[in-house]
Amino acid sequence: MAAEPGKAQIDFTPRVLQNQGVPVELYDLDADGRVRYNAEGEETRKTVFLRFTTGTLAEVEATFSEFEIFEFENETKVRHTLREDENGKKVLVPIVEPTGKRIEVSRMARGVEAYNAAIIDQPVRTAIRLLSILTKVAEDEIETQMIPEEIALYNQGASIALSMAQGLDPTSASLQVEAARMTFSASKLAMNEMNAVQAAETMKLVTASLKEVHLSLGALGSQPGSEAAEDTTSSSA
Repeated sequence: MAAEPGKAQIDFTPRVLQNQGVPVELYDLDADGRVRYNAEGEETRKTVFLRFTTGTLAEVEATFSEFEIFEFENETKVRHTLREDENGKKVLVPIVEPTGKRIEVSRMARGVEAYNAAIIDQPVRTAIRLLSILTKVAEDEIETQMIPEEIALYNQGASIALSMAQGLDPTSASLQVEAARMTFSASKLAMNEMNAVQAAETMKLVTASLKEVHLSLGALGSQPGSEAAEDTTSSSA
């Protein structure tokens, strides 16, 4: 997979994933916490590797101990009917019936399930917490090193690293990393192309509007009486 211009090739071969972890990039900061730039004026980056150990797995469980998630389920109602019991006595028996409606209910997820839910509901906050755990860097420090446009890659990389810790083989993991990066690049390219088209259409509208304004001003200046008004103003001076 070719690297972007001005950026180093990221190695996510099975051997690297197995021995080091899933590679992601962070900003390279100077001693004052500012992004370093190279001679071409491009920001410099460093590669870190996301890898779960027994300790970091336990820390993720503790960090994402609870997370409220919302789900849809079929609504039911309870009605009661009289029936005879085994002794022939009339008793009220509850009967649960579906109403045909879907309702939203909440429940508390825990551990890995809570982490998976947090990635979807709070992707930025989750990425900060995960990278802090996996790199052993404080949250307020790691967030200054994170590249905003690559939040999705951080979460995807962490998810793949978690799958490897649960038994995913490095070859399959490598294919998943490649697919995630290709999807990310394609999405960014599509967004930029769409923005370019929108910008071109906007410029056409602005140009057309300015032309209309120019023509309107010209029409106002050529209306009958405009020259007479100018002559009157001059003679009064």
